[in-house]
Amino acid sequence: MERAYQLASSGKFATVEDICIRLISDGYENVYLHFECRAATRSELLRICRKAQSAGAPRLRTVAAGEEGRRRARWRRFELQAAECRHLAERAVGDETRELYLRLADTYDRLAKEANANEAAQNKTGAAGSVSKRA
Repeated sequence: MERAYQLASSGKFATVEDICIRLISDGYENVYLHFECRAATRSELLRICRKAQSAGAPRLRTVAAGEEGRRRARWRRFELQAAECRHLAERAVGDETRELYLRLADTYDRLAKEANANEAAQNKTGAAGSVSKRA
């Protein structure tokens, strides 16, 4: 959590999702478990991100910028959560716990696949709409 607050204060991140992705790439485990059902923490981190960016800290283009980025972040988040569940399954002591984590991973995989398919369908619709507008 301390690292998440450091990243938020850097001004390089626009959303908590971006911070989570960075934490995972830095090797932190179970990142999403620290942020699920913690609206106050997420809100505070988002407030810090906005404050740091408005203070003139260098800005980076984030994955979650714009509607397309939010959809992409959604399926990517599902993929990352599936990976976390598989990792937890590998470390689980009991068979019942291991099976639970593997079922969760399968569910997240299905959600990622559906979100990705929805994005592809919306991109097709958007492309067709932009062609008809030009004509």
